[in-house]
Amino acid sequence: CDPHKPWQKGGIENAIGRMRRQLPSTTDLQAIPPSEIDRIMDQYNDCPRKILGYSTPAEVFKDFLTVALQT
Repeated sequence: CDPHKPWQKGGIENAIGRMRRQLPSTTDLQAIPPSEIDRIMDQYNDCPRKILGYSTPAEVFKDFLTVALQT
């Protein structure tokens, strides 16, 4: 993707937008404790997505690992 062309990376822009709901753009990311980052990431991964058939990314990843480990 070219710099300063967010339309070329819609998935990333969507993810950043979801994160910014919890972290305003003026937030000093260095000042956030790791436990808070973990909480935000858990919340992000536990949010159902239409593209995943309204499953959460965590559910899809768990299912993927289950299938991968069976082979």
